[in-house]
Amino acid sequence: MLDEQVIVEPTVIKPPKHIGVQQKRDLIEEKIDDIGSQPFTVAFIKKTNGEIRHMICKRNETSFSNGGVNTVEGKPDLLSVYDLPGEAYKTIWMDGVQSLKTSQVSLEF
Repeated sequence: MLDEQVIVEPTVIKPPKHIGVQQKRDLIEEKIDDIGSQPFTVAFIKKTNGEIRHMICKRNETSFSNGGVNTVEGKPDLLSVYDLPGEAYKTIWMDGVQSLKTSQVSLEF
């Protein structure tokens, strides 16, 4: 007899279109913090040129303690992440996030 695996889809959350900037940032941070160092996917508008970017990444702030420089410290609209396929640290403009999917939730702004 084969063991059946139950696949649990992430809960979809669609915040109101008029969500405040700080509320959006807080919600993104909260959902990323909930999964710790697990990977997540994000689609966001690049602040520099307006292009939509898709990324598979994870949060890894420990690198800054190994001689690296945290270039987003004091910038609440930016989130530092590690781009898994690109194997490099990147910055996400949180105000431009269109969607974020973790193992637990899928946010669609």
